[in-house]
This record gives sequence, structure tokens and C-alpha cells, in this order.
Amino acid sequence: MKPLLTVVIPVYNVEKYLKRCVESVLVQEWHNYDILLVDDGSTDSSSQICDDYVKAYDFISVIHKENGGLSEARNTGISHAKGDYVYFPDSDDWLEPQTFKELAEVLESREFDIISFNREFVKGEEDVIISDPVETQVFEGKDAFVQMLKHSYITGFANDKIYRKSLFTDHNVQFPIGKYYEDLGTNYKLFLSAKKVYATNQKYYHYLIDNPDSITQSWNEKKFRDMFGFYKEVFYSDFVCSQLNQEELQISQLYYVNGLTHILASLYKSKLDKKEYVFDKDKGTLTLIDSEKFISFLIKKNLFDDYIFYIQKNLNLKKHEQDKNIKLIDFLKSRDIYKNIEEFRKKAPIKIDAEIEEMNDIKLMLRNLQGKPYIPGSSIKGAIINFLLVNYIINHRDKFKIERNKILEIAKKANNDNDIKKAKNDIKKIVNEIEKSIIYGDNKELEKSKRFGISVSDTYNYSNTRTYFYRDIDEKRDKSKEEKEQAIPVYREYVMANSIFDFDITLDIDLMEKSKFKIKNMSNLTEALENTSNYLINNILKDKNSPQIENLILGANTGFLQKTIIYSLFEKEEERLEVIKKLLHLKKGDKIKDHLKDKFSPRVLNRIKINGKNYLAGLVKIMKVEEKNVGTN
Repeated sequence: MKPLLTVVIPVYNVEKYLKRCVESVLVQEWHNYDILLVDDGSTDSSSQICDDYVKAYDFISVIHKENGGLSEARNTGISHAKGDYVYFPDSDDWLEPQTFKELAEVLESREFDIISFNREFVKGEEDVIISDPVETQVFEGKDAFVQMLKHSYITGFANDKIYRKSLFTDHNVQFPIGKYYEDLGTNYKLFLSAKKVYATNQKYYHYLIDNPDSITQSWNEKKFRDMFGFYKEVFYSDFVCSQLNQEELQISQLYYVNGLTHILASLYKSKLDKKEYVFDKDKGTLTLIDSEKFISFLIKKNLFDDYIFYIQKNLNLKKHEQDKNIKLIDFLKSRDIYKNIEEFRKKAPIKIDAEIEEMNDIKLMLRNLQGKPYIPGSSIKGAIINFLLVNYIINHRDKFKIERNKILEIAKKANNDNDIKKAKNDIKKIVNEIEKSIIYGDNKELEKSKRFGISVSDTYNYSNTRTYFYRDIDEKRDKSKEEKEQAIPVYREYVMANSIFDFDITLDIDLMEKSKFKIKNMSNLTEALENTSNYLINNILKDKNSPQIENLILGANTGFLQKTIIYSLFEKEEERLEVIKKLLHLKKGDKIKDHLKDKFSPRVLNRIKINGKNYLAGLVKIMKVEEKNVGTN
């Protein structure tokens, strides 16, 4: 007799997603399952949707209860489940249609306490799952737990696993009520109670990451404390320590460290700037920190918890307050470990010859988990779109004569701070309309969906990548006695010349041809980028030191779309200047950036001084290594 699988679906205010989730179960070709919907006090139409399914299918049932959270809903499902096995998909996610069929033999063998598969993080149904060649393994429960700790394809999530129900009932295991990241506090107990685990790398589960109600979308103090508490539980629990040998405990510790590092990275990304350096203002030195060495050092000194909560207490501070309070040097000195900095620094300190006052005056590149610098795909994509816009405008200026005159008129009339503030908004609106008209053409559907027809991955496969810190130079393009170069008290980390990064560009040719770009292949794309680069360097920037082979410019200020478009809309220097100096002028409280007296166009891009010469920063060349047609007949 085949085992019965009960699919427990917790439901709470998911009227937009619930049908997709349930239907992804109903289309399964292996039919020995029932569905238990646990309505956790929904206030939208989710309750009615549940009742409709119960009327339509005799193997679907529903429990309506007061709101108690995801864990309580899952626990309710376990206590009422009829199946030998239970499965917990989230109601805003969905399954691949062949999931149960391909796992049928494993289920029907009744050999396994846990059946683990893989997932894909998606933003919508258009995101297709592509799995690697099939790999399967069988583990004892403890070994499967260790694999999870090693971050192999066994995850710590509950919605990509099918469990034998008796794991919960015989061992008195429940999902912790009222906690975020409840999977962390449950799975380790289930793995260590399991005798046999089946694991495959195949991706059957679509995990939606664009649901605004998802707990991953924002951080708060409770989420932080819950996750931190579960990692401590896994690491320090007597239950874990009694079952693992010394080597396995070390793996557990590494998992703990990596997990907490992930928490910190998430916190930094969402609320705080990532600080991987120590700036000693008294000595004028910048020391880069090796994060892994640093965290290991803190654990050894029993200071990791202190550090976590030193960071965490700044979560609710305003941005300017965070910059003043999160300085790593303050923590090191307060715990009397600043003298130990050589144990966790990357290399010898860098001498800073400027008056650095704020944390934001030092700009570091983003780094991956291996500590290698990388360039986000979003930055590359933004620069590419920017360059395509400029290329179109400089070749079709006459089409924007009306908009150009409106922008100039608005700028000329704005002569005080209040007028300038309004003028900025008005100019930006016009520029945004120009942008939309080029990118989407007359296609309102594309405009509504915000689809550009181009996607870009983060960079990977780094070759001979070195970085160095340079001080930014504020150099006016046209020099005079009144306009002199001025060093800016900002030190920025730059990738050295001749570094090579790989990344992937995917073009949706149908979408690109619907825009006014009319890009049909990669050759069209690189040609347009080269035209823009030549125009900017030769006609606007007039930079004799810069090589002429680059076809893209990355870095600060390139993303200021309004400014970049203004440079391409206006051929006359005096007209560009009139608009740009108004756009750049800023008065906010006591903070004033006065550009109204500028006699020449402010700089477009970052410049740095190397061996007495000023160079544009961020010049890169995109080279096509391989091109494939995807999705064609």
C-alpha cells in the first residue's frame, strides 16, 4: 500500500497567491496525497478560497483558526494530518508539476524519514527553473545534518523537504511559536532524530522573493534576535553537542560563524553600510579587516555576542547617526582588543593624507563570500541603459527640441533655493518622460511592467584582481585662473587596470526591438556603447589621458540619469551649465553644496590622480567571449 502524503498549507492573507500554490499540487501526477489548508485567521478572501476548494475536492480539507502565526499553523496541520508523511509549502510559493512523480519511488519505499530537494528563488512565474545534472545521495540523519551545516544542497528550510510525520509526534518536535526563522529551530532536531535521509539537488520549489509581506523583505529587532537565538541554539545545544564528535562540532561552529556573518551582511545591506575597515583618525591610517579572521577572533575571545549586539543596537538609528555610532574602532577600543588588530587585518595599513571626518568618506568595493571584489549586475545594467539612452539622444536631438527648451526655461527662472527645489522636480519629470519614451516606445504594457529587455549578472571568475585606494579629484573640465582642481576628502577603493571580470548579459530581442534602441544582437549593443563612450570622452570630457578603447563607464555619478541626459540633450556648453548647476545645487538644513557660481560644467565622473596625471575612473571595456541564442525554435 502506498503511503499517504498530507500537504499542509498555512494560509494567511494570500488571496493573490493561494490558488497558484494549491493548483501546483493538484497538477501532480502522483495522486496519493491529501491537502490540509490551515486558515490562520485571514482577513481577506483567502478563507473563502479555502472553502471553495473543500467543496470542489473531497481530498481537500480546511481548518479555520484564530491568527497564531506560521509555526502554530504548521503544528495544527501536523496534529490533524492523516498522512504517513507531511509537506509544508508556503502559500505564496509553488511546485514544479513533476515533483511528486519524480519522488514517488523514494516515497513509496518508506525507507526515508526526510526527503530533501532543492529550490529556486524567483520573482515571478516567468522565472524558469533550470536544474543541474541530477545528483542524489543517501545519508544517516546526523550526516545529513552535517551536510546542512556545510551549506551543501541540503538547506535549513522546511518547505523543500518531505518529513515522516512520526519524526514530530514520536520526538515531541514542534515548530517554535511566535518566532521568525522557525525552520532553524526545528530542522536540526528532525535531522538528528532521523535514521535515513534522501537528498537530491533537483529544483522543484519556486520560492517567491518579491512578496512584500515576506519576512525577508525587512529587518527589525525581533527578527534579528530570533535568528541569532536559533544559531546559538544549534551551536550550544546539549542535544547537538552530545551527538557530534569534535570534528563535526567544528563544522557546526563554522556554520554558526558563517550564519551570523550572513546576518550581519543582511543587516548591513538593509539598514547599515557594510564596514570592513578601521580608520584611525589620530594616526591617519586605514586598515582593511579580514571578516572571517575577525569573527573567529571574536569567538575565541568570547566577544562575538557583544559585537553582534553592538551592531544590532544601531538598527533603528537614522542614517547619519549610524555613521557616527557604528565605527569599528570604537568597539575594538572599548573591548581592549585594538592592540590585536594585526591578527585579523588583511594587509598593512594604508596612509591617508586627508582630513577624513565621516565614515562615508571611505568607499569600499562590494565583496563576495570569498572576500573577492565584484561589480553588481544592477550597476552594469544601469550604466548600459544610461549609455544606450545617450546614444539615442545624440543621434536624434531634434526629436527632443520641445523638451530641451522647457528644461532650459525652467532652469533659467530658478534663482533661489525654493525655486531650485521645484525646478529640480520639474526637470526630473521631463527627463523621466524622455527616458520612458525611448526605452518603451509607445508600448504601455512594457512601461507598466518595467521590463527593459536586458538582464545582467553580478561579475564572477576574477582574474588578477587587485584593488587600491585613490583620493577623488574635483577637476573642472575647462581650467582657468578662477577654476582650480581641488582634492576631495574621499578615499575610494578602485580595481586596478587590466583586471578581468566575467559576467552574463541576456537580451530579450523582442523587447529590445519594441524600444527605440532597436538592439538586435550583442554586436549592436557594443557598437552603441562604443559610440557613447567616444562621444563623452572626445566631445564632453575631452580627456587626453584616457584610452579610447573603452565602451562603458562605471562608478559614482554615472547613474545620475538626469545629469547624463542633460549632457547629451544640450550641445551648447552654456546651456548645459545653466541646467546642471541648478540640478547639483543643494541646500538642506545646514548642508549647502553651492554650484550656482560655477563658470564651467561640473565634472561628470570621478577622477583620480596617478603619477601626477588626472585620469577618469571607471573606464571599462565589455568584450564578447561567447554568444548563445536562448529560447529560439
